[in-house]
Amino acid sequence: MKSAFTEVQKFNQWWLWILLLAVLGLPVYGMFQQIILGEPFGSTPMSDLGLVLFFVGTLLIIGLVWYLELRT
Repeated sequence: MKSAFTEVQKFNQWWLWILLLAVLGLPVYGMFQQIILGEPFGSTPMSDLGLVLFFVGTLLIIGLVWYLELRT
């Protein structure tokens, strides 16, 4: 049986991407402060490798949201 209706929705709301970019700003600022400026980020700083992995993980989550779509 052939379907009469199909729809594809992406997560492209402006407020969602502003929120995701704001979340991405945290590891970017932390890496800048700790790796570039040489000052610890926070009262109990994460290692440099931990900050880089946090940044990569955040990028992967944002990439997943970019890739996801709802098909009906």
